[in-house]
Amino acid sequence: MKKIFTILLIGLITVTFAQQVPINDQYYTNPYFTNPAKAGFDGNTKAFLYNRQQWTGIQNAPSNTLFSIDGATNNDKVGLGLMLSNDVDNIFKRTSIYGSYSYKIKITDNQHISLAASAGVMNVHIAFEDIIADNSNDPLLLSTDANKTNFSANFGLNYKFKGLQVGLVAYQLAGSKFHYETQTQGKDINYQLIQHFMAVVGYEIIAIPEKLTVTPNIMLRSAIGISPQIDAGAMVKYEDFVWANIGWRQNASVYLALGGIVYDNITIGGAYEYNIGSISNFSGSTFEVIVGYTFGKGSSQASSGSGYSKSDIKQLRKITQQQSEEMDQLKSENKKLNNEIEKNNADITNMKEEIIRLKNSSNISNADQEIIDNFKKDHEVKSFGSNVSYSDSVNKSFNKEQYCVIVGAYKEIKNAKLGQKILKRELDLKTYLIKKPGSSYYFIATDFLDNAEEIKKEHKRLKKLGIEELINGTTWVYKAE
Repeated sequence: MKKIFTILLIGLITVTFAQQVPINDQYYTNPYFTNPAKAGFDGNTKAFLYNRQQWTGIQNAPSNTLFSIDGATNNDKVGLGLMLSNDVDNIFKRTSIYGSYSYKIKITDNQHISLAASAGVMNVHIAFEDIIADNSNDPLLLSTDANKTNFSANFGLNYKFKGLQVGLVAYQLAGSKFHYETQTQGKDINYQLIQHFMAVVGYEIIAIPEKLTVTPNIMLRSAIGISPQIDAGAMVKYEDFVWANIGWRQNASVYLALGGIVYDNITIGGAYEYNIGSISNFSGSTFEVIVGYTFGKGSSQASSGSGYSKSDIKQLRKITQQQSEEMDQLKSENKKLNNEIEKNNADITNMKEEIIRLKNSSNISNADQEIIDNFKKDHEVKSFGSNVSYSDSVNKSFNKEQYCVIVGAYKEIKNAKLGQKILKRELDLKTYLIKKPGSSYYFIATDFLDNAEEIKKEHKRLKKLGIEELINGTTWVYKAE
């Protein structure tokens, strides 16, 4: 009997400190399994069924079966969940049911925190009848008071800021005790739930927009009186439809979890663990299987709070992305146009100031005006007879390339050239400078013509253009000597 009790005690220690809160590799497939603050985390109502077979090379090794359903309400501020669990470890069988309530607090548009509590009951059954012993009449094996139920509660927190998520969970906070009476006097069994703690940090990196994300993560588990255990890994997700999570568990295993969505509302996944360390020589592998269903309005639709299918959501995201890119391009082009307008306005201001400076710097005195008038008197064509038309008179009098139109006169060459620049810029008028020997003035002239009709049209055209508003002087026909 002493040997049996020793085995039982070792089993109790193993369950109490190592397996009271089962480990699973499906945190990213269904985060609600491990953190009540994740109830309704994506606004959908989801149900999951999960099974884990640990150390398949060992007889009566641990196994765990979970069923959960969770969803959101009150505009996704409140999450509700229900979880049923059956955990078996050799002769120890724990069955529990928890209800969860989470509340999301919005800090900013891309930052929020969720707080949650889950409470329920746990039944712990010690299967004395499954003990294999040499002495089948041992009083301990005849014990029948092996079912006890007590209260249990968990607390969870989840913080999200853009791609960063931090989760904190405290399990079995009540520290409930279970007392088992045996037929062996002084050998009653006491079993207690001890507090467990978990922290997980992950950061989502967008490798390819709308296509591929990579989320490195690290998880820390601990319990009162137990050294912490670290998980480290990374999850790769493609278009929110297929994902893989690879990780390392300190002094325990390396694992690979795969999952995906089928027909928009059915999720399937699995995991494989390869044990490391001394236990790997005899423990065998560990397997997990998970199946989930997202409740929606039809077999091709996943509940997103709006009834849109995932293909619709994907298309809407694509359209939104395109519109955002087009908006950014329009903003960029608008900025360029505004810059050009500002530059043009500045250029126009400079041009106006340039014209004013030219006029102010080219004021003509009475004496200078008399010189110009005498020059015009000697070279201007202004009358061709009373009975002869303007064009006919010019045709009779003009020789080839002997006549042009004078459009301005300046005493300084720099002002004359500035006048040419202004005429070219404002009227696209190409001009030439004329300076007669002995004259102190530079005259701006058009190209020489020999056709009377063209001279007439050019003269009238230039007068209508308002050249006098741009430079000093009046337009007149010049006859070269």
